[in-house]
Amino acid sequence: MTGSALMDFLIGIIVLCAVVYLLFLALPRISPDETFTQIAKVVIGVLALVAILMAAKAVLFGGG
Repeated sequence: MTGSALMDFLIGIIVLCAVVYLLFLALPRISPDETFTQIAKVVIGVLALVAILMAAKAVLFGGG
């Protein structure tokens, strides 16, 4: 693990958190139905978790 990879990981996590936060803020205004809003929040959360895990894999195991 290099310092550059770690810094890229941290920057990616900060950007991902900001994007997820903005999506959660905008979602109630976008979706007309409460059920759809709940489903969308779960999907956004799962995709964010997958992105974090892939970024951690890239840092710890050398990219790819």
